[in-house]
Amino acid sequence: MIRLRWLEREWRWNREEGLPYFDSLLIKNPDIDAFESAVREKIFEVDEVTDVKEVSVTFDSRTRQACLLFVAMTDLETIKGEVKIQCLISE
Repeated sequence: MIRLRWLEREWRWNREEGLPYFDSLLIKNPDIDAFESAVREKIFEVDEVTDVKEVSVTFDSRTRQACLLFVAMTDLETIKGEVKIQCLISE
């Protein structure tokens, strides 16, 4: 799901689009529950989605990698997805 790959304020035509990775997840002691709620809301923005059954976010602060797992329902199918984000800082 492409919406889950966008960083908040990244897209110049809609600064509100995207997820707050830098403000909410890529910080010391992130609130994973709050970030999972943001992911759930982003998935619900897709018109065809009728329910979001599961959202799980794991983040490894050492490698700066995140994995988002979700299960969403539409009238026609169940969508299971995984989005991996790698946020490396180059020197």
